[in-house]
Amino acid sequence: MRFALSEDQQLLRDAVADALGDACPTERVAEAWNTPDSALWKVLAAQGVFALELDEDAGGMGMGMVEVAAILTEAGKVAFPGPLIETLAAVPLISDATLVAEIVAGEATIAIGAPGAPVPHAAGAREIWVLSPAGVQRHTDPTITPIDGVDGARQLATVKGPLEPLDVDAARLLDRLAIGSAAVLLGLSETMLDLAVDYAKQRRQFGKPIGSFQAVQHHLANALLALRFAQPTVQRAAWAIANDHTEASVEVSCAKALASDAGDTVARIALQCHGAIGYTWEFKLHLFHKRSLALQRAWGDAAWHRDRVADHLQLPA
Repeated sequence: MRFALSEDQQLLRDAVADALGDACPTERVAEAWNTPDSALWKVLAAQGVFALELDEDAGGMGMGMVEVAAILTEAGKVAFPGPLIETLAAVPLISDATLVAEIVAGEATIAIGAPGAPVPHAAGAREIWVLSPAGVQRHTDPTITPIDGVDGARQLATVKGPLEPLDVDAARLLDRLAIGSAAVLLGLSETMLDLAVDYAKQRRQFGKPIGSFQAVQHHLANALLALRFAQPTVQRAAWAIANDHTEASVEVSCAKALASDAGDTVARIALQCHGAIGYTWEFKLHLFHKRSLALQRAWGDAAWHRDRVADHLQLPA
């Protein structure tokens, strides 16, 4: 079975990548730590991103999670700020046609959190959902209190208030959130590795670029290995979701565990290769590193997903 993107899928991915590259430089990501950037949302809406999985009869593109994952990877490469993972995960599960139309037009977003946990992007969301094993609920009159988080562009908040149940498949939503997070982690990791390689070419020590030293080369090779090992598992899991495969949840857990591992490995190595400059606010590595730290733990960390695979295989603890 071949999981490489078709020519049409590649064209779609590249078009979105070009739009994001022009509209979302790192300076704009840094600014989103203080002020959400709704104009960026319109850029994706203009590309039809939020209509990808809708039926063609409803004005959508009739595509699936494979295309969504490819676009989320491109969004990760630029550390796109906003509830993109959550909104794309929710769109095909929403029965309210008016809300779907607003999302497709780039006028509404969905924020999703776990019970009692901080919710990213809650302040600007049209709806705030709570996902638990028991089901999905919606805040009807939320009280939102901003709090600090490691990644300021995610803009965390505590949310309290009455809840009402939603007719949404909780297990399906969790899988979509997990694979979306995994796809973004791939993009983040790729950019962090590119930054580390570029810095290793430019930074000189003992009269040579540090990239010429074998120890640095080995570190970067290990980072690339972790990334390349995770990529096909994310593609496989996206295909499994798109095709309603009976073991889609297991595929998702494999992908999320390996993508989280890759995010951790690449972030650590990129930071080490940069040395002290990697810790500074002025250098853009931190924007990707902090997003990676957050998403490694979002919707199940590597250990949680490995446990889910073990449970499926009925392996002893």
